[in-house]
Amino acid sequence: MQLAINIGISACLFALAAAGIGLTQATIRQIPFMFAATMSVVAYVCHGLYGFGCPFPLAILLSVSFGGLVACTLDFSLLRPLDKSVQSAWKAIAISLGAYVVIQAALAVIFGEAGRTFSIGHESHAIGNGWVTQLQLVIAGTSIGIIGALLVFLRFGRFGRAIRGLASNPDLCALFGIRTSLVRAVAVGVGGGLTGLAAVFTSGDSGLISSTGFSLFAAAFIVLVGFLIWKPLGFSGRRLRKVEV
Repeated sequence: MQLAINIGISACLFALAAAGIGLTQATIRQIPFMFAATMSVVAYVCHGLYGFGCPFPLAILLSVSFGGLVACTLDFSLLRPLDKSVQSAWKAIAISLGAYVVIQAALAVIFGEAGRTFSIGHESHAIGNGWVTQLQLVIAGTSIGIIGALLVFLRFGRFGRAIRGLASNPDLCALFGIRTSLVRAVAVGVGGGLTGLAAVFTSGDSGLISSTGFSLFAAAFIVLVGFLIWKPLGFSGRRLRKVEV
């Protein structure tokens, strides 16, 4: 039972991070390797705010918002200028990886490799023969709720439909008058916030080190690849019939 609980909590964290990575990747059409470092940045910001006496929910909200802002800034300054480049894909990958290396190195120098913990939410509750902490219950409930809300937002929300349209055909979206630049910023910001939240939850549950973001990114990326193989068109995607003229 305990093994099932642990797997379930890990799955919630990986799914939350994969949702943020997938949303960004579909919109910018590049793998956001830089998120592997920005996730750790968000976790350290949350840890610092909480250490200075900020209530944990408010610390999460502020740090996740900061993560979305950092993601948008990196995208706007590093990746967007490459959109019209002939070799933009390879350049974007190299720049994204470079940003990760620089940020990761800075975190290791500033904070070191010593582990940090959040002293909150570790009260345990019995579930069958297993135990789950208060924080893990929050992680499960929040992750499921956010992913469900994200699916509804993408399916029915105005901006959600615009994001799906941008991921499908950015040129056509521009012809229809959709502000593709704004839609991209929203998608990247939300993606950065979701991955940051996953890093905060991971750090709160098992501790924070400078490489937390990378470990979570690698696991979430595997989940994302598996989902794309299983449902390449998404949960509600439908295959188009082939029409010959």
